[in-house]
Formats: sequence, structure tokens, C-alpha cells
Amino acid sequence: ALPILSDVYARHLETPYEFWIFATATYLGNIFCGKIRIDSSLSTEPRIYMAGIGPSAVTRKSESQRQLDKFFREYIESMDWGGEEPKRIVHTCNVGSAEGLISFLKKESHSIYFLDELKSFIQKSDIKGSNLLQIVNSLFEDTRYENITKDSHLSINDAHLSFMGFSTNETWDDMFSSTFTDIGFMNRLWIVPGRTDKLFSLPQSIHRDEKIPLFANLIRLVRNFGLQDSHLPPVTLELEWDAKWK
Repeated sequence: ALPILSDVYARHLETPYEFWIFATATYLGNIFCGKIRIDSSLSTEPRIYMAGIGPSAVTRKSESQRQLDKFFREYIESMDWGGEEPKRIVHTCNVGSAEGLISFLKKESHSIYFLDELKSFIQKSDIKGSNLLQIVNSLFEDTRYENITKDSHLSINDAHLSFMGFSTNETWDDMFSSTFTDIGFMNRLWIVPGRTDKLFSLPQSIHRDEKIPLFANLIRLVRNFGLQDSHLPPVTLELEWDAKWK
């Protein structure tokens, strides 16, 4: 599903191919939280924190997120919900505070924290007294967070958070302070460098005929892993031998 979807969109838009691959992985990983697990005692979910980095001349670095969000909306609209209202299977947010993120996750437990400019997250996290970095950092491996102070009580029990941000090489080089390295945030980022030499003055529309096979692939995945049946247990996947030892 990853390369097929990425190939279709990369033919029509300037965004680096690498960004299509990992942006799609970010979306699918969040969608299938609770339905797929690795055969390990760590209980790791298939979520990733992605940071796409490219030279300042590379245009439309974050276009992959916008296009994919539109694709999944169209997929939802194409489904037969038996007369019920269409249901989003993953949400995106761009909140400016720890309280805002907790509030959003309580309403939409499967969410992607998306930033068109990764530096804006750094600036929000550097605000004195902010717990935003601590929450995002903790929810990389966990689905629970709680912090009680004299003035506030932040708590979430079922959060499946992914992260997607983009930056230029120049901004990335001096963007992070020691606070981010000390807490281990840098180790959580899946850093994706990308560049492209494609230039389209007016990108062509992606016709629905090209999207139908993509919808069919996604429907097959949803059915195979029981996404529409909350009572089914998660599917356990084993790593192949070379993945375990490399």
C-alpha cells in the first residue's frame, strides 16, 4: 500500500518521494493502532514521529500531509456505513498548548500532531511553564499521561499520538536546544531527508480512476486487520529474521 499510493501522488506533485512514503506510513500506523502489534513484550504500536527535512529550494514539503488527509477523507466518504454518518479514522491537530493537546486527544484518541513548520512546535514547547514537550515525548511509547501540579491536572488514558513536521535544512541545523536532546526527543524522530528536481507550474489533478485501486487496497487492509470490528483482538506480526538482527 505504501509504494503504490506514493507512486501515484509522486507522479503528479513536486513533493519528494521520500515524504510520500513516510507520510503514508505515519497515517496508516496511526489508523491501525490497537489492531496490529509486534510479537514483543514491549507492546509497541505502529506509530511514528516523522520529521521531513529538505533544502529551502524544495517546494511543497508539507503538501504530502494535506494531500493524504484529503485522500483519507475521500476514502471515508466512499465507504458504506449502513446509513450512519461517515466516521473519520484518523484526525490531525495543531494545538499550541499542553492543555489543548490533552483536550483534543480526549475527543479524538487517534490523532496526528501536524506542523507545517516544525520550528513552531519548538517555539511552543519553549514557552515557560509549558508541558507540551513532555506530553508529546511521553506519548511516543505510551498511551497514558498524567501530571498534577498545584494549579492544574493534565491526564489522558487512551491516546494514540503520531507526529509529523517539516523543516528546511538551514532551520533544522540550529533549531533544537539542549532541552530536546536531554529529554530524548531527538531519538524519537524518524528523520526523513528529501529532495526533488521536479517542477510543475500547475500540478495535474489526480483522477478518481487512479484513486479507486488505492481505496481498494485500503479496504482490503481494513478488513484483514479487523479495523471495523472493535471486538477482534490485535493481529500479532513477527519480524523477519534479517529485520531482527540488523
